[in-house]
Amino acid sequence: MTKPRGSYTTISIMKKIAILALASAALLLSCREDETPTEVDYLRLLEDAVMRMEAADPQAQGFSLLVNANFYLLHGEDTGDEETWVRWATPQLSLGEPVLIAEAAREMTFHGGPPDHGRRFSFVGIHRQTGPAGFAFPHQVAAGRLAVVIEERATLFTGPNMVNMTATILSRGTVVVYDPDSAVGDFVQVRGFDYGRGSFVLASASYVRADTLSGIDTDVQSAILLRTALQAPAAQAELRNFLLEAALIEHPYSVFHADIFEARHPTAGVEMIEEDYVLETIPAEAAFIEADEYEGENGYLPTPE
Repeated sequence: MTKPRGSYTTISIMKKIAILALASAALLLSCREDETPTEVDYLRLLEDAVMRMEAADPQAQGFSLLVNANFYLLHGEDTGDEETWVRWATPQLSLGEPVLIAEAAREMTFHGGPPDHGRRFSFVGIHRQTGPAGFAFPHQVAAGRLAVVIEERATLFTGPNMVNMTATILSRGTVVVYDPDSAVGDFVQVRGFDYGRGSFVLASASYVRADTLSGIDTDVQSAILLRTALQAPAAQAELRNFLLEAALIEHPYSVFHADIFEARHPTAGVEMIEEDYVLETIPAEAAFIEADEYEGENGYLPTPE
């Protein structure tokens, strides 16, 4: 049975929390409560996520699927039914942030600004590593283990068989959560949000070949930092560069090192190519002197007598 690259590697997460918490707080300043990452059909999306959450074991280890996934707290008493009110809260969930999924999805009523005040949505209870317990949308968190797409053509399948291939390809660098128990042959089932395509992975086509994924800590964490940096608004260039520098320093052997370097130094490759083809004219009389004696534009040193 094929497993994602590095699937047995223990993922060390705590040292990244401080960096991603800072990033989430900064990105929050540029986000509104009603902003969403995509214009997909949310009724279908929520129904799909709720069904999966209801089937999942309670108290399951899970992770956030988005940069700045929504987080909610109780507004008043928990009545145990849809009359329970929740309100939007900060800090939001960072991409790949670990959460304990504490209860199955249930409907509650949103307390906030128009047009959603008083509307009922499905929420799942979660516990974060720090701060109070709260709630998240079922499609924005998932139970399982972290991995990242490392191949250019990570095709999605409707089932664990080559004949179930679709025309949809997950973008390289997409951070996903996979369920080890879903492995069938060379396939595993994943959840995630593909920022390249601007859409979530739905249950109807959620299988990928395991060899297109990596579960190695340095690959996953560097991909999280890269994506968080790329989602930073243009006005927060300092934050963006800080995250990219952190990724380069902490994960020099990541499969995404070249991508991160290009994002941090977008003109470096062009400059290096240009330098490779710049030829300096050497005076004819200096053609045979030692290289360490040549002073370039300032001429050349005379041969000692």
